Amino acid sequence: MIQAEYFLSKKGINSSDIKYIIRENGKTSVYLKDDRSMETYIPVKSFLKLLPKSDFININKGILLSKSYIKLVNKCIYVTADGRSFEGRHRALKEHLKNEIELSLPEKNTSEAGKVGIRARFSVLNKMPIAFCVMELITDNTGKAADFVFRYCNEYMAVLENASVEKLLDSSLCKLNRTGSGTRFISYADVALNGTEKVLHDYIPEMGRGFDIYCFQPERGYCACALIESQI
Repeated sequence: MIQAEYFLSKKGINSSDIKYIIRENGKTSVYLKDDRSMETYIPVKSFLKLLPKSDFININKGILLSKSYIKLVNKCIYVTADGRSFEGRHRALKEHLKNEIELSLPEKNTSEAGKVGIRARFSVLNKMPIAFCVMELITDNTGKAADFVFRYCNEYMAVLENASVEKLLDSSLCKLNRTGSGTRFISYADVALNGTEKVLHDYIPEMGRGFDIYCFQPERGYCACALIESQI
């Protein structure tokens, strides 16, 4: 606790500056609301003892979140203002429900909860060296498929798109001109609506590359794609 207090004092960090403190890659990372982050070997539990319990929640071992920075709680998944999702203890569902009520969060809708679940489920693929994304089918007022929106993208997908993950999330597939001649869009819609599995072989001129695109339905209304470069 003394080490944690000294660390925050030395770095000039107030508790109100912190959005979350998490254990990752063998170190403790302190993330600040001004988008800076700092690493230390001081355990998370030392910060837990130091920081006011009225302002922070320890949702799982090695995960300490600022209450003011939490925007959504869905079962055991917590989403923060910067779009990151963190998984709480599965055995403490009542505790998470209590936290949701105490935080006085806006009522979540089905779509928002779906996004949270998708991002949490596939977060293990964040650093996979194969481009992967999950898109939600968007329909118009007649129920016709109109667009897809990225609900999950891993880091390698962002590299291919020459954009950050944050920029890709919730962006339109059509606005990115990634629907090809329309055949690819139809295939994505078939997967999202009917649960079919497809392997598409296509050249994406905007990327200047050919890809084998493996598609499946993670849940109704969504199409997941793994893109592997081919010699098309």
